Amino acid sequence: MQKIYTIGYEGKTLEEFLKTLKNAGVTFLVDVRENPNSRKKGFSKQILSETLNNQDIKYKHFAKLGTPKDIRLEYQSSGNIDFLFEHYRNYLKQNPEYIDNLLDEIGDNCACLMCFEKLATQCHRLVITEYLFINHGAAIKHL
Repeated sequence: MQKIYTIGYEGKTLEEFLKTLKNAGVTFLVDVRENPNSRKKGFSKQILSETLNNQDIKYKHFAKLGTPKDIRLEYQSSGNIDFLFEHYRNYLKQNPEYIDNLLDEIGDNCACLMCFEKLATQCHRLVITEYLFINHGAAIKHL
């Protein structure tokens, strides 16, 4: 059974973030933000990728696993997390190749899915991990 971690960088410094990944033995970070830019220093795609590479952690951005803009905008206006999860589940069901591509890319690496939200229960990465657990038997741990 494959173990997959998740992490949100909300409330963390880059140093704390890196320490958490290292302590968990993560060798591959999967960025599941549709738009990998951040106002928080160190967490935009280019600089994050370079920083992780210097720590011997592979970085890959999977834009197609990000929350589609229409779902994200509706969630932002309503604040209804159930809406977000329901529509994102449907999105994954309609696009199972996105998860297949993710698993192919991860291979035997110790992988961690990353997004912004501190709590997985407030983030679409919870739905991704549900899908991985139910359909692929992956063990999930939220850092």
